[in-house]
Amino acid sequence: MIRSACSLTLGGGTWRFTQLSSGVLGGYQTTTALGKDYAARGAENGPLGYPTKIVDCTSDCRVPFENADLSQSQGVVLLIQEPYRSVAIGIATGDPVCGIAGGRCRQTFTDSVAYKLSDGTGVAVSGTIRARWTALGGETGSLGFPLANAVSTASGLQQQFQGGYLAEGYAPYGSPRPVVVIKGGILGRYLITGANTLGAPAEAETCNAAHNLCSQGFDNGRIWWSSAVGAHSVLFIGFLTTYQNRGAATGPLGYPRTELQCNGPNGGCHQEFRSGALWSPTSDWGSAFGMYGMATHGAIGGKYASLNSAWGTLGYPSYEEDCPVSTICHQDFRNGQIWWTPGTGANMLRGGIGAAWNNGGQLVGFPTQDEQCSGPRAGCYQWFQKGIYWWSSQSGVHPVKDGFKAAYERLGWAWGRLGYPTSDEYWTNSGSRQDFQGGSLLWNWNGYAIVIWR
Repeated sequence: MIRSACSLTLGGGTWRFTQLSSGVLGGYQTTTALGKDYAARGAENGPLGYPTKIVDCTSDCRVPFENADLSQSQGVVLLIQEPYRSVAIGIATGDPVCGIAGGRCRQTFTDSVAYKLSDGTGVAVSGTIRARWTALGGETGSLGFPLANAVSTASGLQQQFQGGYLAEGYAPYGSPRPVVVIKGGILGRYLITGANTLGAPAEAETCNAAHNLCSQGFDNGRIWWSSAVGAHSVLFIGFLTTYQNRGAATGPLGYPRTELQCNGPNGGCHQEFRSGALWSPTSDWGSAFGMYGMATHGAIGGKYASLNSAWGTLGYPSYEEDCPVSTICHQDFRNGQIWWTPGTGANMLRGGIGAAWNNGGQLVGFPTQDEQCSGPRAGCYQWFQKGIYWWSSQSGVHPVKDGFKAAYERLGWAWGRLGYPTSDEYWTNSGSRQDFQGGSLLWNWNGYAIVIWR
């Protein structure tokens, strides 16, 4: 390589300038401690080679050369070799120290601490991450040694250590952001979901020993961890607002069991929790349905799941569960309802029977089973506490209850000669009457049913 050199004496001493064939111009002051040390090492013809930058060394400084750096602090000159020179920031404050755990060597600097790993590579810790790491005990603390250099993500800086990560989000409007530890199961989920999705950590991990839960908030969501199912995130572009409004992991839904999934009918989304789920018929989180979602939980949620949830007959929930009294609850769905009482459990209402019952048919009580469509000629029926509803395309929907129910049963229900009911019970001069396809039942004043065949 062709090089040139010249000297220039100024009021502050003698400078020696060199230029490499690549055009890089370097220089050093020959009368400083660093210049004298460099000359003692053979100057340009020694192992350091030519300087590659012009640095004023009248005070503390660090001069890069072709093969290593020299650092001067308070008249003391130290050598900075690879891999430290590539990763360290600042002026060296000591020579490398080896024999550290794991076959490491360490060299300290004014603005960083750098390590040479057993494979010869270098890592350094600097800036606010170094300050936080030092406050946590440094290499002997809970985080241990650095495993990689800090990397920049869309949300900030993060660096990997033996015991977890330290992350620092970018400060909006110049406001400071804390350097936060991410560790354990929450770290595992954070790495899977990604910093670009969750953003920077907004707070430290907190744990609730009574519920065996830990959680940590991020700019775009929150991660919950439990020993039962591990760690899962709930995203702001998702159900986070709804979930937290319901008490989050200590509320009726419990901790998350899955991630957000948008594979439902018509592109809808859902997320499962320990005791329920949240549903949205769309992945458009700006819409009214998408922004909030609807919860299913408890006995009604269990029934909904047994009916194949949004993929089943009922479709997506359209309202939250409503319990007008503590012993009666119901929830509306796009294609029906689920009603629950302690005595009947949770059962589905839908179609014509559901519409008739909601339109004043509650005198038969609450459903004790789902609709059964095994009647003759594709008809359907459904049992309630005090009666039974029957439907067919030819006869419509009608309840049979009280004494008529017992008589109708003896005559074989819809499979018998009477067929399906064609009217509700009504009053005549002779007593209460109900019409069927094959005749009528008359409940006379003597207290028994009479069959009137067609």
